[in-house]
Amino acid sequence: MAQAAACLSRAAAECGDAADNSRRLLFCFLTQLLEECGADGLHVWEFSGAEPVLVYALQSAAPGKTREAAKPAETGLLGSVVSRSISEGAVTERRVDGASGSVTIVVAAELVAGVVLATEMIGPSDMLAPESGLGEVLADLRRRELTGEYRKVRHLLRGRELLLGRLHSAESVGDLEKIAGGEFGAVFGCRRVVLCRRCGGGRWQAITAAGQGEVNRRSEAAAEVERDVLAASGQAGRVVAGPPLLRTGCRVVPVSVNGNWQGAQLALHIENSGPGDLDEGGLLQATRNLALAYDRLSGTRRRVSGRGRQLLWWSAAALLLIGLLLPQELRIAADGVLQPVERQTVCAPESGQVEIIEGAEGRELLAGDRLLVLRSDELQLQAERVLGELAAAQARLAAIESLRSAGETAEAGLLNSEQAELTARVLSLQRQREILERRMAGLTVRAPLAGRLLGAEFARRLVGRPVQRGQRLCEVVNTGGRWELKLRIAERDVGYVSTASLSGDQKRPVAFLLEADPGKTWQASGGVLGSAVELGSRGNLETELTVPLEGGDWCELRPGSGVKAVISCGRQPAVYVWFRRLFETLYRASVF
Repeated sequence: MAQAAACLSRAAAECGDAADNSRRLLFCFLTQLLEECGADGLHVWEFSGAEPVLVYALQSAAPGKTREAAKPAETGLLGSVVSRSISEGAVTERRVDGASGSVTIVVAAELVAGVVLATEMIGPSDMLAPESGLGEVLADLRRRELTGEYRKVRHLLRGRELLLGRLHSAESVGDLEKIAGGEFGAVFGCRRVVLCRRCGGGRWQAITAAGQGEVNRRSEAAAEVERDVLAASGQAGRVVAGPPLLRTGCRVVPVSVNGNWQGAQLALHIENSGPGDLDEGGLLQATRNLALAYDRLSGTRRRVSGRGRQLLWWSAAALLLIGLLLPQELRIAADGVLQPVERQTVCAPESGQVEIIEGAEGRELLAGDRLLVLRSDELQLQAERVLGELAAAQARLAAIESLRSAGETAEAGLLNSEQAELTARVLSLQRQREILERRMAGLTVRAPLAGRLLGAEFARRLVGRPVQRGQRLCEVVNTGGRWELKLRIAERDVGYVSTASLSGDQKRPVAFLLEADPGKTWQASGGVLGSAVELGSRGNLETELTVPLEGGDWCELRPGSGVKAVISCGRQPAVYVWFRRLFETLYRASVF
């Protein structure tokens, strides 16, 4: 492999900065191999099921060393080597022509499955034979070359796809013109692309150019572009198979769906593109898509003329008159929750730890049923301290009473004073004991009313954990009683609801549906508007509207279910109902 390594090293050095270009590297490697072996000619073929393809053909630069490339169909050596390579892998074979004395060496290796790369070297009898492994090196370089070409083509196709997507997603003609003038050149490898638009009198006007944006029409370059487009458009009606060539390196392409100048409103002026450097098919496809996008956007801004304009005005006036005369129900949308009227939150009566949780989520309770038990070490210590002090005070009182009964009169005054003090202390400690007993009894939390237990699963997670006094533990709701809606009305809509109430419409209809069951609509009426304004969860001001629910089997519903409601606030002109937000904005602007 020393021969191949030397050739490859010299080829990389010859390529210089272009060493990453696999096609250039393979060509340099073949040139070095031709000189290294002293061959007159070198030919690289690709064999597959189809006709063999000549990839490279190199001839020696030495004087007098020229030889025509033999076709593989006429050379039995190539065919036999390729056949062996398919079954055996890399194959090298040498054959000497007895008549001329020339030597033919064929190196073959499988490029991919079913495709063989064969390198044929023809030279004099003293031509050096290539080392083993040359076939694999050549196949690897060829694979890299094909991979690089594939990536290049994929990059170009990706750029064209993005260009077509941007053309059809443009929102205005101005954006479309900027895309066409600015991105066509980068996608198709042109030095400059100028977009021109047809004006009156058969004239053309340069609009945008790559890297410049708007074109200075007073410049000589713009005038030259416009003259080129005018000259090319003289071929009106001609179907363009390829862009016409005007000045050296300049081409003009009509932007139309059918590819001709007739009816084309735009044209592309392309500079610095030789006859073989431009992808004619890709450019024609891009210009057709540009024409479709331009027709779509320009059609939306066409003026309505004469009779059509009058018809439009009369239609608008009739619609406005119908909107003023035809009343329509004004409905205000609101969000809220559905819940029973009788409900009570159960909070921790003391700070402590949750020991026992009784009852599962949704359990039906009676008033007084035990819900949970707390343990408070602090209360226990206080109770023990008070009981000890009470016992001591009572014992001292008993001793004083015994002394007085025995007739001890020497210290009668002191005994009377101490007895009075101890009597007061015993009364105080007894009251403390009663308070502590009530607090200890309160550690057993019971249902405040008959109903359904909610939030038990949350409380169950607190078992063995400390809770603070007043902390929410669960909730008991009476699902068999009355129910109500708690709706949140946006502050800007409160005026319509309150106006309906002041007008005597206390039974204003309210239609609502459950977010969990949007297929069924429920009806209610009336409601009391809250007197306080609160900050909602979304940061906007809201007022609460409480709507009582009458009749219906509400007990099967889940308390706290989210609802979407619509409140009827009387009939208003239809045009006001349709454009209510616009009227509100105009009124605020006129007043403030």
